[in-house]
Amino acid sequence: MSEIDLAALRAEPPRERPVLDLRAGMPDASGSRVIVTVLYCGQGMANFLEFYDLDQDDGDAPMATALLDFGVDLWFMSAEKKAVLVGPAVKFVTGRLQALIDAGREPRIDFTIFSHQDADHWALIDYLLWAVEDKQIDMKVGPIWYGGADWGKSASAAVGRFAAYSDQPDGEEVIPLEDGRCDYPGPTKALKDLVTWGEVAIRILASNIDVGSSDRGMRRNGTSACVVVECGGNTIILPGDATYETFEFINPKLKAYGTRSPVRPVYALSVPHHGSLRSFVSGYPRTLDYSLGRKFAELLAAENAVASAGYWNRHKHPYAEIMKVFSAYTEPDSAHDYIAYSYASSRWQAFTTTTSLYTTVLALAHPIQYKNYEFWLQKETDGPVLRRISGPGLEPRVSVAGEARAAAGADAGARPPALASAP
Repeated sequence: MSEIDLAALRAEPPRERPVLDLRAGMPDASGSRVIVTVLYCGQGMANFLEFYDLDQDDGDAPMATALLDFGVDLWFMSAEKKAVLVGPAVKFVTGRLQALIDAGREPRIDFTIFSHQDADHWALIDYLLWAVEDKQIDMKVGPIWYGGADWGKSASAAVGRFAAYSDQPDGEEVIPLEDGRCDYPGPTKALKDLVTWGEVAIRILASNIDVGSSDRGMRRNGTSACVVVECGGNTIILPGDATYETFEFINPKLKAYGTRSPVRPVYALSVPHHGSLRSFVSGYPRTLDYSLGRKFAELLAAENAVASAGYWNRHKHPYAEIMKVFSAYTEPDSAHDYIAYSYASSRWQAFTTTTSLYTTVLALAHPIQYKNYEFWLQKETDGPVLRRISGPGLEPRVSVAGEARAAAGADAGARPPALASAP
């Protein structure tokens, strides 16, 4: 497609669009699975979604895929460091596209959501495009949604290059999320969907809200799209670079549901804004008011939380103080380390925890040690919701929603039958 101005596109009157049903025209299935992989990408965010039918019989190739952000911070990086930061996420995505080819399917990203315009949420796109051209993968992409304010020329251009691979009708390749969108309108109204796959729904918790900050960076971050992946009433929440102003918008929306929150239980959460302190608290730097962020954490009570951040990154993300807020709700786990910057002591540290709190960087050591985290939600049509966390070097843990989850180690090895054939 030709060059695109995302700021101008947002200024156009919004149009009502149908829900994107990824299973349209397919026969009924016995249930659905969604896998959200939080990819290591240094100081950035990149999440890859895979959608499955439980009775498909063609191995581990997903039936549909999606990207929710795909970025990296490459400022002041040498070519060697860029390769280390860019390579893992791009290799993962091209590997999944190749799995589709091997299964006789089109290598396709069925939809994409960019939470906002910061480069560490989209700057991997060009590297992905170079990789698919180099590997001669005839990739196609479906609708591209974007949130956030103040999209600049370089960000718009990158999205335009990605949209050149679109197979959507003219004018439908790139779509702005509506201002002030929230798909949770209150306990007396029906929830809205953006995308569906059988038992799975993709919803928007917040996008393009009004923010009062005059700081451009805070305005861009505060208007991030916050995405909910729901399956059988369990959720995985990806809030982009949400700030205390985003929480101020979200908190009363969820509080209105009382004890019947439509986003709980939250199986997994990507820690907002990589665990930034400045955007999590109001009053920074004179006073550090955690009240809005703590209420947000309380309303979600996420069982697992992971911060996507870079090795010794220039923003000092994540802050230990922010990780501690979410650790009050995470589930017990075997002892492991996460990496964070302590505001109190002004230094990077490895913190040992026995809760399900994680960072994509594993150690303050070189070469960089990192990990991707996979979070699964699976729902049989007339059965319970099964959840699973796994990743390289991480003992898989499986649980049934509403029941005590399987312990790590030998007990978790006895996977429920419905997960036995999962990739």
